[in-house]
Amino acid sequence: LYVRGGLTLPEEAKFRDRRALGAMIAEEEPVCAFLGDAENAAHTKWTTNTEKLRGNYRNSQPIVTVIKKSVLQLYDLLAEVTEEKDENALQNFFWFDEPDAQKKKKRQKPKKPNPIPPIPQAKQLIKLTKRSSGFSITNTADFTDDRLPKEISVEAAYEVGKGNAFKKYDPNDFKVGSTGSIKIAGTANVKVVSARENKWVFNITGLPFQIDTTGFDQNRDLKVKVT
Repeated sequence: LYVRGGLTLPEEAKFRDRRALGAMIAEEEPVCAFLGDAENAAHTKWTTNTEKLRGNYRNSQPIVTVIKKSVLQLYDLLAEVTEEKDENALQNFFWFDEPDAQKKKKRQKPKKPNPIPPIPQAKQLIKLTKRSSGFSITNTADFTDDRLPKEISVEAAYEVGKGNAFKKYDPNDFKVGSTGSIKIAGTANVKVVSARENKWVFNITGLPFQIDTTGFDQNRDLKVKVT
């Protein structure tokens, strides 16, 4: 829940899959005036590049971002508390006497199961390579024409100190697609099926192929998953 001076902003919902409720309430008059200049025309969310912000403030973008992320950062800070497991905690309540060793019946030794043949390792079809401000995806020698056409999914996120980087992805970090900051270039046999937030889906129709991405923050560790 995001509130500015009694006005609720319904589009500022950021907890996603986090199992918690949170509220960010702005009450101080200077802060309320600042956030009012950052609201869109419908007064449903805060943006970092409005005409009023540009006219009334200098370097306002990082301040709006900090306010928008404050509840998330508080949650992530609290979520870092780890739970400890004590297997002997209830030993005084749930216990039993060990049976007399002489009364134990002899049991037949179980037959050894037939050995399971080793499962051959799956062939690696995709090669992921780090590059300046992005990464490249190409096919390996095991990717043959009989596997075409092939659809691959690519998901990217900035690494986090603790937890799943992909679940903690924030659209304020970056976005893919035509309106995003991340650019892609690929060979003619690569078709973009979809591009949204931090995920692409590509259709590969020929070999060899290559997909190049640029635009990521070089000061942050990037995590990429290809399936």
